[in-house]
Amino acid sequence: MDKTKAAHIIAEAQKLVDSNPEVKLFLISKHNKNVTFNLAEIEGDIKQSFIDRWNNDYSDDNELAQYEIAMEKTDYNLFCLSKDYSDIDKYIDKISDPKQYVDSLEVVKKHLNWVKGYCAKIYDDNHCMYLFGSTGTFNSLKKKPGLLANVYNHKISKLDPETAMIGFYRGTTCFIYDKTCIIKSKKHFEDMFGLLSEYRTKALTVVKLFQNEKAFYQNLDTLVKDLDKRPVLYRSLAKIAKRPKTISRISHHLDKIIEIKKSPTFKEKYKDLEINDKGIVYSANALSQFLDLMNEKPVQSLITGDEFSAEREEE
Repeated sequence: MDKTKAAHIIAEAQKLVDSNPEVKLFLISKHNKNVTFNLAEIEGDIKQSFIDRWNNDYSDDNELAQYEIAMEKTDYNLFCLSKDYSDIDKYIDKISDPKQYVDSLEVVKKHLNWVKGYCAKIYDDNHCMYLFGSTGTFNSLKKKPGLLANVYNHKISKLDPETAMIGFYRGTTCFIYDKTCIIKSKKHFEDMFGLLSEYRTKALTVVKLFQNEKAFYQNLDTLVKDLDKRPVLYRSLAKIAKRPKTISRISHHLDKIIEIKKSPTFKEKYKDLEINDKGIVYSANALSQFLDLMNEKPVQSLITGDEFSAEREEE
């Protein structure tokens, strides 16, 4: 999928938003690793607030970029296919099947701390879009603008100070239209669909591959513990999981790695990365540099390949 197709998805979603669509709202609660979707009745002004959210976040001409697991924080709107991340389609299936969601808020009302977000299903007779976003407490909404509403057994409505209260942040997480996901907040997207835990699982398989080459990749005993302190770095290892033979191939290019470390271009960048006559000596303070090197970021900009070039695998 490319940026042109992603832009087309946004344009098609705009047509839906402009067609005076219906809106169904689901609260998404997580408890003991179980994810539950709870249907909430809402009134016209609250329905309109979710239409407004979409218009605020997606109807402009923001730059678009392909979502990648190892990319840094970005102001771009990102895009991916929902099938690439299993929990996304699972969420859509639950929202679409009355047997898989709860048509009451009775339990959720008593446990609003379980609620981690919402999905607004925006639809007409022919098209459907799913808009995801975050919820919060009254105190958290005082710091950031958003919608505050009361939660009853079956509906959400305007404020009554005697009733349980929930907040909906103004900014959204992402929307899904025609099996394509357009992402506004990368962090919240990963939190919403549990991607960090998925990344950790993949990262642990990659750590084992490093350990299979322990003569070259030395002193890895604390690697998992160090990653758990900085979970955002799971993504970097998960990216390596797509081309696992790279780990072994790089171990045969020690001379080239030394050239990179000594070169004027990368000397400062890799100053904390320790190399001996057998290979790389891992240390926690060089974790980011180690993962950066393993993801071949230096090589991507080198045309000649004479400093370091581990053969790439087909993805």
